[in-house]
Amino acid sequence: MTDLEQALCDTVLATEGVARLFPVDPAWQVALKGGLARAAGQATAAPVLEVQTRGRGPLVRLRIGVTGAIPTPAVARAVSARLRRQLSEAFPGQKPAIALQICAIGSDS
Repeated sequence: MTDLEQALCDTVLATEGVARLFPVDPAWQVALKGGLARAAGQATAAPVLEVQTRGRGPLVRLRIGVTGAIPTPAVARAVSARLRRQLSEAFPGQKPAIALQICAIGSDS
């Protein structure tokens, strides 16, 4: 994980209403990629946040669980806004995009 990705993860987890981060890819993709990596002799951990650099600007992919104490759409908007601010500083003049998926809602997310 890069320093930027770690900083973005910290930002997400510090957002009120966020319970946890999930791996970027669904479980079946994580299992498939992990199996392929092991077969090739490479150890790999499933990333919980991914930054892709594109011509138009960075794309951040992430999946979160929320507590349910705050309406989920409000949490998603808050996370997206905080990430966009942070990415705008890291990539001046570019337009960041956020691909955010809610994976779980509730206190045990």
